Amino acid sequence: MRAEREAAARAPKSTAGRAKAKSCEQLALEYYHGPGSALQQAARGGGTSGDFLTEHGTIEMRISALVSGKYELEILPGKYPQLHASFKGVRKQVVDTVQYLDTDQLKQVVRAIATRGTTSRGRGGSSHLLKPREMAARSPSLLWSMAHAFGGDVDGGVAMLLSAEE
Repeated sequence: MRAEREAAARAPKSTAGRAKAKSCEQLALEYYHGPGSALQQAARGGGTSGDFLTEHGTIEMRISALVSGKYELEILPGKYPQLHASFKGVRKQVVDTVQYLDTDQLKQVVRAIATRGTTSRGRGGSSHLLKPREMAARSPSLLWSMAHAFGGDVDGGVAMLLSAEE
């Protein structure tokens, strides 16, 4: 009974308050150009040191939850589905509610990021940006959607998406 009440309390009452889903191209472009977060604001002088420390701590908690497998993922249905990720913070549960990306969308975003900056000789590229730590900082949406699609094996999921035939 308590779990049902908690789930009802955290679920959006309607889809009216939800932001419109971003396209795969938008997600890849934003991801490539860096985190749109307190880390970036603090680096530019627009955030406070508290913002920086809070965001850095959240990134570390995401990685810790992913590595330990101690997180819960729930898809919130609707016109623009969202993914509800819950994991243990320092003193309480932390919740990320992010845009849900299905496997086809993940494939498009991952390939767009990996091939950006690749030269005609095959050097360069941005596959180093597809590590879980980078995802935790740049796009929790990509991180949690990859964890959902590949049972927590984000690195394996990236490798599978990049090796899959189009």
